[in-house]
Amino acid sequence: MQCPGPSSACVLPHRCVSTLLNVTSPVVGLLASLSDAQLSDVLTAAAAEMKSRALAGDTVSAVVERAFDKQASLRQCDPYIDSGLLVCPGVKTTASTSSHDCVFAAIGDTWVWDYPDMVYDERRNIVVGSTPLRMSVTLVTAIPGMVVDLVRSKARSSPKCHALTVTTFTVTPGRQLAKTATRRMTTTAGSALTHT
Repeated sequence: MQCPGPSSACVLPHRCVSTLLNVTSPVVGLLASLSDAQLSDVLTAAAAEMKSRALAGDTVSAVVERAFDKQASLRQCDPYIDSGLLVCPGVKTTASTSSHDCVFAAIGDTWVWDYPDMVYDERRNIVVGSTPLRMSVTLVTAIPGMVVDLVRSKARSSPKCHALTVTTFTVTPGRQLAKTATRRMTTTAGSALTHT
């Protein structure tokens, strides 16, 4: 396969991204023929192209407002995909100075708001009923194969206990979100985190 344009050789793979994204079966063979450096270039360029397309579609502000509306009305915190963007709602509910519940998402070992492909992050203080909530919405470029952990945490002071539920989602090739695993962990004062 050759790049469209004046050059017949694919010297820089990112010049071929528009061609790669429109071809299915020959792509596998082409990728297998690339060096590690070229493959890295293709992945970087593909992620940039996905981000560009997501931002060129629906406006970021519209996606963010829909996410906050969904959180306030449904207490919806599971991540989902909207207009090509991975939407990661988060919330913290404080019951007392030493007790709270929170739900936030992470990719790998990085919270979504610190992730390199983060597109937008916003936090708001909202009262739902009589409950004050600290809500957040973080948008990340949705890249197939990406693994997202939703961490639900309950911290209590008496007894000193921290319970976590981690639900893992994977972005599918069709840029849908599939739930793949759930695990629970607890810790008490003076003990290590244990799986349950």
